[in-house]
Amino acid sequence: MDEYLKRAEYMFERVFVPSWNEAAQTIEPLYNMAVGSNEVIVTVDLPYVNPEEVTLKVPADDTVEIYANTKRQITFADMGVRHRGGQFKGYHARINMPVPVLESGMTSKFKRGVLEIRLPRLL
Repeated sequence: MDEYLKRAEYMFERVFVPSWNEAAQTIEPLYNMAVGSNEVIVTVDLPYVNPEEVTLKVPADDTVEIYANTKRQITFADMGVRHRGGQFKGYHARINMPVPVLESGMTSKFKRGVLEIRLPRLL
């Protein structure tokens, strides 16, 4: 039975990557992706962030990485989560693209806590 539980725990950790990095005090933001014929549009929810504090990187043609520092340290209680303790001071996401994209034509805009990233597809 112990061997079965260890194997189940191992599989769970491989499938469910934690969205909160306690050491770096970052959390993965919610995002949505739309794939069009010419571009990929990614919208990212970044509440409590200044637009100047957002950094975008495309480390590979199929990955986008987002870093954003919050205006202040945020607790989970601030966001209505009562069953979990902890705090974070930034967002970090590494998003895998379903198709290859070009960093050179990337554009972004930030409005009311939502970041919109437009990436042209590599054709």
